Amino acid sequence: MDMDFTELFTFQPPTIREKPYSVSEINYGISEILQTENLFVCVEGEVSGFSKAYSGHSYFTLKDEKSKIPAVIWKDKREIPKIADGMKIIVLAEIKVYQTGGYYQLDVIRAFESGIGKSFTDLEKLKRKLADEGLFSPEKKRSLPSEIKKIGIITSKTGAALHDILKIMSEFAPNIDVMLSPAVVQGKAAAETLVKAIENINNFGKTETITEDGEILSSGADAADVIIFGRGGGSSEDLSAFNDEAVVRAVASSQIPIICAVGHEIDKSLCDFAADIYAPTPTAAAQMVCSAGFELRNSFEELEQRFKRCSKRKLSTVRDFEQVADDFSIDLRNAFKRFINQKQETVLNYERILSALNPNLPLKKGFAIIKNEDGKIVKSAKNLSIGQKIRVVFDENSAVASIYEL
Repeated sequence: MDMDFTELFTFQPPTIREKPYSVSEINYGISEILQTENLFVCVEGEVSGFSKAYSGHSYFTLKDEKSKIPAVIWKDKREIPKIADGMKIIVLAEIKVYQTGGYYQLDVIRAFESGIGKSFTDLEKLKRKLADEGLFSPEKKRSLPSEIKKIGIITSKTGAALHDILKIMSEFAPNIDVMLSPAVVQGKAAAETLVKAIENINNFGKTETITEDGEILSSGADAADVIIFGRGGGSSEDLSAFNDEAVVRAVASSQIPIICAVGHEIDKSLCDFAADIYAPTPTAAAQMVCSAGFELRNSFEELEQRFKRCSKRKLSTVRDFEQVADDFSIDLRNAFKRFINQKQETVLNYERILSALNPNLPLKKGFAIIKNEDGKIVKSAKNLSIGQKIRVVFDENSAVASIYEL
């Protein structure tokens, strides 16, 4: 009698199994169990985080309002239309387990464009609305103060962004004070805490004085001179709080200049447009602060002195400089070409090695794999016994057999 193929991969409870499963065994078992089902599906969703690897394979996330799932298009799928973030598509795909990463994904076989995703259109509408109100106007943007004594940082107190900023500040500008207004930078609570953090830094150290005319004057001797606001990158879903309307308005209305450093150069967030200054990463934002003020002036003075000293050196002719530059450019171009060629050859070698090590290749040539009742591969007839049931795995299917003679 045929045995149910899924029985080969039923996980044993701790009371029966003698030793714990390894992580690889768990992922392998889940993968094998999924393969017993009909996992060819039709899915509709919005494309996010699309990228094409050097190998030619394409990776992205397919999402709706409540959930998301990774997807991959292998380079041999020639009939796939051009895909970009924000597109709404329908895909025919198989549900697979990526064992190394420990997650399941859609292996896309065909794809069809079905419109523009809702989150993309909503974001574009909000962007146009805020732009029409003047929140992104260049005239409203302020430069860094000429003298910076204190900076405020708005980010997660446990994130890498804070560590990167503090490292730069301690190394290049230890004289500048730093204060942190921590915030959640991802998830449902992020927008509210980011708005509150901006308000906290703007209100920190303020005192009010009433004049004889009844005018209220505010001063903030201990207030920050500039704010670094952001996080260390992430997917478009991770960065959604920085596209929240309340957060964008809080950034635009800040009385203290804001450097927005969300760390996502591919698609700028709305906060990037509303901030006074944009920085591609938190590290770059810290470097901007360090180069401002007296350190910037000192740097210019030092560069001026160095330039004067270099100008006094004996130079043959201007043409000599041009030739040196040309030689350097040619050497650099050739070195870059050699580097790219070496990397391409390395990748091709890896692909050839991986192809040669593909365990399914022998099956396509007519060989078969013998597995025992526990799903383990049988490497020798000595490991078999009369009457034992085995599974013979071919290229496209398998069959159950019994041992009658050894």
